[in-house]
Amino acid sequence: MDLVILFERIFRLSLMGTIPAIGILLLKGILKDRLSARLQYYIWLLLIIRLALPFTFESPVSLFP
Repeated sequence: MDLVILFERIFRLSLMGTIPAIGILLLKGILKDRLSARLQYYIWLLLIIRLALPFTFESPVSLFP
């Protein structure tokens, strides 16, 4: 595998992990005390699982062309 292709793939996967993290932070800021601690932990757990399993699924509709 070429290093440029490897770098592009790592960059794309990092970006696809960053966008949900920003969304979670915005959601927590908007909802403030309406989310229970348990629900917040589950939301962060989903993000950790997403980052730990860097697989992507092909879809006709995507934010990332």
